[in-house]
Amino acid sequence: MRWQWGLNTNRYRDLDTGRFISAETVRGLVDERQRITGSGSDGLAELLRGGQLNTRDWETGMREAIKDEYIQQYLLGRGGLSQMTQADWGSIGGMVADQYRYLGGFAREVAAGNLTEAQVAARSRMYINSGREAFERASGRANAEADEAIWLLRPADHCSDCITLAGLGWQPREPWPFTVGKSEAIPCNGATQCLTNCQCTIDYRVSEEAED
Repeated sequence: MRWQWGLNTNRYRDLDTGRFISAETVRGLVDERQRITGSGSDGLAELLRGGQLNTRDWETGMREAIKDEYIQQYLLGRGGLSQMTQADWGSIGGMVADQYRYLGGFAREVAAGNLTEAQVAARSRMYINSGREAFERASGRANAEADEAIWLLRPADHCSDCITLAGLGWQPREPWPFTVGKSEAIPCNGATQCLTNCQCTIDYRVSEEAED
């Protein structure tokens, strides 16, 4: 399947059929990427347990997996490589740097022998899942002209924070309407109770007043 991003539509189009790609199809690819990369992080945890990897090499492998996941998720949300700007690459760099700092603490716990293989695998998956934040932030940037946003619940068992945010309905985008306490909430940025296991998404539109 060959896709192309439409600058006037902010949607992907299938070049073979000429049809638009649904938002849910795109988000299905987000899920699939996370499943694939998560399987890779499970493999790293297994190699660590078996002694084929030491903690330093495991951390290096996780850093590469995190970086690749954030880049690919961001590209998917932004509309592809041709839409990327220096600001976009800077956003990715900032998010990845944050994850590297958290990973450093995680690696120290692993080296100290404080975690079981199952705990290492589960926490590793959370780092991979956090890449969805990159998709969501990129999607927001791709829809820069939109002035309203809505928090949408996708099929999952949702935490009370996400249910509350979804209950707000369509909201003016500025100032950012989705917060938990004093923290800005973006799916998988860790602000909600479900942390990086969040399955929600944010959609955007131009309000009727703005269209008039």
